[in-house]
Amino acid sequence: MEAHSGEIPRVSVAIPAYNSECYIERAIESVLDQTDSSLELIVVDDASKDGTVDRIKCISDPRLTLIEHAENTWPGFGLNQALQRAQGEWFAFLDGDDWYVPDRLERLLGYAERFDVDMIADNILFKDKVAGPDGCAEEFRSAGTLFTRAMEKTLPRMLSAEEFVLGNKPGPRNPCMGLVKPIFRRSFLEQNGLRFYEDELFNGDTCFFLRCLAAGARMLIVPEIGYNYRRHSAGITRSAERLYFHGEQAKRNRLLLEEHRDSGQGIISALEVRQRAIERAEKFERTKKRLENGELGVVLRSPQDIPSYLSYSVEARAVYLRNRFRGARAKVRRLLNGKRRTTPVVASGD
Repeated sequence: MEAHSGEIPRVSVAIPAYNSECYIERAIESVLDQTDSSLELIVVDDASKDGTVDRIKCISDPRLTLIEHAENTWPGFGLNQALQRAQGEWFAFLDGDDWYVPDRLERLLGYAERFDVDMIADNILFKDKVAGPDGCAEEFRSAGTLFTRAMEKTLPRMLSAEEFVLGNKPGPRNPCMGLVKPIFRRSFLEQNGLRFYEDELFNGDTCFFLRCLAAGARMLIVPEIGYNYRRHSAGITRSAERLYFHGEQAKRNRLLLEEHRDSGQGIISALEVRQRAIERAEKFERTKKRLENGELGVVLRSPQDIPSYLSYSVEARAVYLRNRFRGARAKVRRLLNGKRRTTPVVASGD
């Protein structure tokens, strides 16, 4: 299914989809209903086994193109296919189970004109699954944002390659800047021959963003929420899964150190700091997994992992208590504000 209009779009949006029949329509509609309608949408279905393709084909819009894969591939492959097809001045992407707020692209394009940048990323609102029926009737609720309040106060501002790397250290106190969903000036990607990693499942976006920044991209981050991100219970939750994830992170970070060895000492130093943080997270998850399995003797025979486990645990508990305190304080503030609004005003007598 392909449809094109004669107008050259301002933005090309790619949606890589796989088994997203419950969410794909909302994702697509959130793009097609943008307040800036000068766009094209390229959906790449990665050999879904459910009704994703049927849902897509039910949507009739001349700005929509569907690419179907016969076999399952890596996410980066589909994004590169979409990038090759793209005609817009800007290139954006959206996961098949997420959605944009209605004015996201218009607002980001306004920032682009004002600051003359190559990449722009906004804040993300997380949506966590809550108890509910199975299938497409799953329920999600708001569960915080990617940027902290303290960080939001410093925005908008440019983000350097070094800051981006350090913003991707695992740890309770650290943000996860690799989750941002920037839009890219397509001419910058083309001029520098930049493409998404096609051999990465967990770290592909992070590596691609760093490759852009190392090539000299000017990246702006802004405080407004423009992206809704669903977090499913099927994500990385168990210690064994997180241990594997951090192991893959460590491998890729070592490759990044090799890839960017000529990019400047700032990037190298930041990657070295990130490597130590990843290895610390690995030690924490390894020790936690052993304790969960009742392997205290194994833990005691690996004393080099214990300091990382203890420091990580203390940090995680401190962050948890801080967030609980802030949540309670916000709740009290809302209650007090509500009481003030409902308290009747009594006129004083003469």
